[in-house]
Amino acid sequence: ENSNTFDSNDLSMAFSLGYNTFVRSLLGFRETDLTQMASLIKQYHIMDHSAGVVLPINARVLSLNMLPFDLFLDEFPSSQILVWTGRGEPPLSQSKYRSIKNHFFSTKEGRQNRIGFDCKVASNFITGTIYDFIMDAVFYLVRLYFKE
Repeated sequence: ENSNTFDSNDLSMAFSLGYNTFVRSLLGFRETDLTQMASLIKQYHIMDHSAGVVLPINARVLSLNMLPFDLFLDEFPSSQILVWTGRGEPPLSQSKYRSIKNHFFSTKEGRQNRIGFDCKVASNFITGTIYDFIMDAVFYLVRLYFKE
Protein backbone atom coordinates (compact mmCIF):
# COMPACT_ATOMS: atom_id res chain seq x y z
CA GLU A 1 0.00 0.00 0.00
CA ASN A 2 1.26 3.47 -0.86
CA SER A 3 1.75 5.47 2.35
CA ASN A 4 1.81 8.74 0.40
CA THR A 5 -1.85 8.69 -0.57
CA PHE A 6 -4.08 11.53 0.50
CA ASP A 7 -7.12 10.70 2.55
CA SER A 8 -9.83 13.20 1.68
CA ASN A 9 -11.15 12.95 5.23
CA ASP A 10 -7.83 14.11 6.68
CA LEU A 11 -8.36 17.78 7.47
CA SER A 12 -5.18 18.18 9.52
CA MET A 13 -3.30 20.27 6.96
CA ALA A 14 -3.69 23.95 6.15
CA PHE A 15 -2.85 25.71 2.93
CA SER A 16 -0.56 28.72 2.88
CA LEU A 17 -1.78 31.03 0.13
CA GLY A 18 0.12 34.21 -0.45
CA TYR A 19 0.50 37.14 -2.71
CA ASN A 20 3.37 38.27 -4.85
CA THR A 21 4.19 41.15 -2.52
CA PHE A 22 4.85 44.52 -4.06
CA VAL A 23 6.51 46.19 -1.07
CA ARG A 24 6.65 49.60 -2.71
CA SER A 25 2.87 49.78 -2.57
CA LEU A 26 1.64 52.96 -0.94
CA LEU A 27 -1.94 51.79 -0.58
CA GLY A 28 -1.60 48.27 0.76
CA PHE A 29 -4.02 45.51 -0.10
CA ARG A 30 -7.39 46.36 -1.59
CA GLU A 31 -10.70 44.68 -1.00
CA THR A 32 -10.52 43.28 -4.55
CA ASP A 33 -7.25 41.50 -3.66
CA LEU A 34 -9.02 39.62 -0.89
CA THR A 35 -12.13 39.05 -2.99
CA GLN A 36 -9.98 37.35 -5.63
CA MET A 37 -8.34 35.18 -2.97
CA ALA A 38 -11.77 34.27 -1.60
CA SER A 39 -12.93 33.30 -5.10
CA LEU A 40 -9.91 31.03 -5.52
CA ILE A 41 -10.58 29.36 -2.18
CA LYS A 42 -14.23 28.79 -3.10
CA GLN A 43 -13.48 27.65 -6.66
CA TYR A 44 -11.18 24.88 -5.44
CA HIS A 45 -13.18 24.11 -2.26
CA ILE A 46 -10.01 24.54 -0.24
CA MET A 47 -11.83 25.00 3.07
CA ASP A 48 -13.77 21.78 2.51
CA HIS A 49 -10.59 19.75 2.12
CA SER A 50 -8.26 21.27 4.70
CA ALA A 51 -7.90 22.62 8.20
CA GLY A 52 -7.96 26.11 6.76
CA VAL A 53 -5.89 28.75 5.02
CA VAL A 54 -2.96 30.80 6.25
CA LEU A 55 -2.28 34.10 4.48
CA PRO A 56 1.35 35.19 4.92
CA ILE A 57 1.28 38.99 4.61
CA ASN A 58 4.14 41.47 4.71
CA ALA A 59 3.82 43.65 7.83
CA ARG A 60 4.62 46.97 6.16
CA VAL A 61 2.15 46.42 3.33
CA LEU A 62 -0.49 45.14 5.74
CA SER A 63 -0.11 48.20 7.97
CA LEU A 64 -1.25 50.40 5.07
CA ASN A 65 -4.74 48.88 4.91
CA MET A 66 -5.89 46.20 7.32
CA LEU A 67 -9.65 46.48 6.80
CA PRO A 68 -9.97 44.08 3.82
CA PHE A 69 -8.49 41.33 6.01
CA ASP A 70 -11.27 41.77 8.58
CA LEU A 71 -13.80 40.81 5.92
CA PHE A 72 -11.68 37.84 4.85
CA LEU A 73 -11.33 36.56 8.42
CA ASP A 74 -15.10 36.91 8.90
CA GLU A 75 -15.84 35.01 5.69
CA PHE A 76 -13.42 32.17 6.47
CA PRO A 77 -13.52 31.40 10.22
CA SER A 78 -10.74 28.81 10.01
CA SER A 79 -8.37 31.18 8.22
CA GLN A 80 -5.29 32.75 9.80
CA ILE A 81 -2.87 35.53 8.97
CA LEU A 82 0.89 35.30 9.40
CA VAL A 83 2.39 38.79 9.52
CA TRP A 84 6.05 38.79 8.45
CA THR A 85 9.04 40.92 7.62
CA GLY A 86 11.36 39.73 4.88
CA ARG A 87 15.01 38.77 4.94
CA GLY A 88 17.09 41.90 4.59
CA GLU A 89 14.14 44.11 5.46
CA PRO A 90 14.78 46.50 8.38
CA PRO A 91 12.92 45.84 11.63
CA LEU A 92 9.39 47.13 11.98
CA SER A 93 8.81 49.97 14.42
CA GLN A 94 7.14 49.07 17.68
CA SER A 95 4.32 51.49 16.83
CA LYS A 96 3.58 49.78 13.49
CA TYR A 97 3.73 46.37 15.17
CA ARG A 98 1.34 47.53 17.92
CA SER A 99 -0.97 49.10 15.35
CA ILE A 100 -1.35 45.79 13.51
CA LYS A 101 -1.70 43.81 16.72
CA ASN A 102 -4.23 46.21 18.24
CA HIS A 103 -6.27 46.31 15.06
CA PHE A 104 -6.79 42.58 14.85
CA PHE A 105 -6.89 41.80 18.55
CA SER A 106 -9.47 44.48 19.32
CA THR A 107 -11.80 44.09 16.33
CA LYS A 108 -13.38 40.75 17.25
CA GLU A 109 -13.18 38.26 20.06
CA GLY A 110 -10.92 35.28 19.39
CA ARG A 111 -8.74 36.86 16.72
CA GLN A 112 -5.65 36.53 18.93
CA ASN A 113 -5.43 32.86 17.96
CA ARG A 114 -5.73 33.61 14.25
CA ILE A 115 -2.98 36.22 13.85
CA GLY A 116 0.65 35.18 14.07
CA PHE A 117 3.79 37.26 13.83
CA ASP A 118 7.16 36.43 12.29
CA CYS A 119 8.50 39.98 12.38
CA LYS A 120 11.70 41.67 13.29
CA VAL A 121 10.69 44.54 15.56
CA ALA A 122 13.03 47.42 16.38
CA SER A 123 14.28 47.41 19.95
CA ASN A 124 13.62 51.10 20.54
CA PHE A 125 11.40 53.93 19.37
CA ILE A 126 14.08 55.99 17.61
CA THR A 127 15.52 53.13 15.57
CA GLY A 128 12.05 51.95 14.55
CA THR A 129 10.97 55.44 13.53
CA ILE A 130 14.10 55.92 11.44
CA TYR A 131 13.64 52.56 9.69
CA ASP A 132 9.96 53.28 9.00
CA PHE A 133 10.80 56.73 7.62
CA ILE A 134 13.53 55.36 5.35
CA MET A 135 11.36 52.49 4.06
CA ASP A 136 8.37 54.80 3.47
CA ALA A 137 10.57 57.30 1.62
CA VAL A 138 12.16 54.59 -0.53
CA PHE A 139 8.75 53.10 -1.38
CA TYR A 140 7.43 56.53 -2.30
CA LEU A 141 10.41 57.36 -4.52
CA VAL A 142 10.34 53.98 -6.25
CA ARG A 143 6.63 54.37 -6.88
CA LEU A 144 7.21 57.78 -8.44
CA TYR A 145 9.90 56.31 -10.65
CA PHE A 146 7.69 53.44 -11.85
CA LYS A 147 4.52 55.61 -11.87
CA GLU A 148 2.48 52.76 -10.47
